[in-house]
Amino acid sequence: PGQGCKLAVELFEVMKAKGVQPTDRVFNALLSAVMTGAKPISRTRGSTITSNTSNNNNNNNASSTSNNTTSTNASDNNSNSNGSNSNNNVSNSNNTRNSSNSNINASNNNISTTSNNNIGNSSNTGKDMDKTLEAQMEQVLHLMEEAGVAPSTSLYNVAINACAKKKEWRAALRMFERMQQDNVAPDTITFNTLLKACAIAHKWAVAEGVYNQMDAFQVRPNKITFGTLITA
Repeated sequence: PGQGCKLAVELFEVMKAKGVQPTDRVFNALLSAVMTGAKPISRTRGSTITSNTSNNNNNNNASSTSNNTTSTNASDNNSNSNGSNSNNNVSNSNNTRNSSNSNINASNNNISTTSNNNIGNSSNTGKDMDKTLEAQMEQVLHLMEEAGVAPSTSLYNVAINACAKKKEWRAALRMFERMQQDNVAPDTITFNTLLKACAIAHKWAVAEGVYNQMDAFQVRPNKITFGTLITA
């Protein structure tokens, strides 16, 4: 999490320690801070270490290649000065070149393996962010329950907006589903924010479905609603 996120959590802990009762607005601000500053649990960290290891191996291999080249030059010099040992030196030179080729091949294998691992893991980043946002929402809801503060429409609007900013439209829709499970009534801002999440992701069909639900919740669209729909 960012520095602002950590500071928000620390201030909330200070508030509790001093016996100050948190309100709905406090939880809205806390949720906004932790979700906006959220970062996914990186699955590429191990790959980064692998990448560094591969780079080190490449450097070692390059060093070995340089040493082998030096040995080759030394062998050639010995060949010129000692005619009787020329055949042995040529043989050693060939062995050195073979070893050099092996090192280069090993280096290429390391680069290829590391690259493939990074590509495979990078596709999980979106899923990690999705889970991170939901987990943080659950934590804030748990804190609210402990404090005896019921979740409000504005709290869920904050959560949906945070998902929209992170370009996580699926997470935004799940926040809306959780909102219904908690019997919290959506308002125009709720739907406009959901539509914004869909528009950012260019999900026109999903946005249309969200818009069609407004009548069922007796929520009237406004000019922002239609402007966001046009953007989607």
